[in-house]
Amino acid sequence: MRSGTLGARLLGLVAASTLWPTASEATYSPPLTRVRIDADRVTHSPELVLAMDRRDEGVFLADARVLGGQYLLQLEWASGFGLQVGAALAQASVDVTVGPTTFEGQGTMFLGGQVRGYAMVWSSPASGRAHALTAFVNVRAAHYFAPDGHLSSTVVSGGVGAMAELVLGQYLSVCPYAWLTPGLYSAYAFRADGPSGPIEREKSVGPGLRTPLQVGLDVWLYPLGSGSEEHVSLSVIASLIDTSAQGSRSVSGVVGWTF
Repeated sequence: MRSGTLGARLLGLVAASTLWPTASEATYSPPLTRVRIDADRVTHSPELVLAMDRRDEGVFLADARVLGGQYLLQLEWASGFGLQVGAALAQASVDVTVGPTTFEGQGTMFLGGQVRGYAMVWSSPASGRAHALTAFVNVRAAHYFAPDGHLSSTVVSGGVGAMAELVLGQYLSVCPYAWLTPGLYSAYAFRADGPSGPIEREKSVGPGLRTPLQVGLDVWLYPLGSGSEEHVSLSVIASLIDTSAQGSRSVSGVVGWTF
C-alpha cells in the first residue's frame, strides 16, 4: 500500500467518526480482531472479559470488578477499510468510598458499546497471513447502573490509534496496540444511607484528556495453522495514566474466539 494514501484515509475515518450520531467508553475489548485487511470478509468474535476499573471523582472513589461477555462484528473490504461494532453485558461489583465510609455494592450491571472505523496502512508483501499495521478511530460508551438506583455512571469517549500484527509462525501472532482516548462526556451519581444520614454525590464532566492513553498486547493462536483465519485471542489492556493525579486506572483481560 502506498504511504501517500495514509493521510487521506485517516482524515476520512476521523470525519466519519464525528458524524456518528449516538455511538457508543466502551466495551473492554482490544481494538481489532484482524489486522491485515485485504479481502471482503465478515468476522464474529464472542469474548469473555474480566476487568478492574478504579475511578476517583473527588466526590467519591469507585472500585469496580467486572465479569461478563461481549461480541464484536467486523465488516472488511478488499480496499483495506473496515467497520467494527461491539456490545458488552456484564455483572459488576462496585465499592464506593465517600469520606471515611465504604459502601460495598453487589449486583451492579455494566453495559458497553462501540463503533470503530479502520484502515490498513501497511502490510508485508507475503501472501496469506503476514505482518500488518492498521489505524483506527472509534467512539465508545460505558454505563454502570444498580437496579435499586443507588449508583449510576456513564462515560463516552473517542479514540484514535493503531494496532500491529507481528506473525511469529503459522500458529502464532503477537499484536501490540495503543490509542489516544479523549473523554467526550461523563456523569456519575451515588446515593446511599450513611452513618449520619443520606449521602448523595453527583458529578458531570465535559470533553478532556484525563485518562489519555490505553495500551495493550494480544497473543493470537491459530489452531488450524496458516490456512485459516480462525484464532483464539488472549488480551491484556490497560489505562494507567490519570492526568488529574487522582489515580484512576483500568486493567482488563479478554479471551475471545474469532471466526
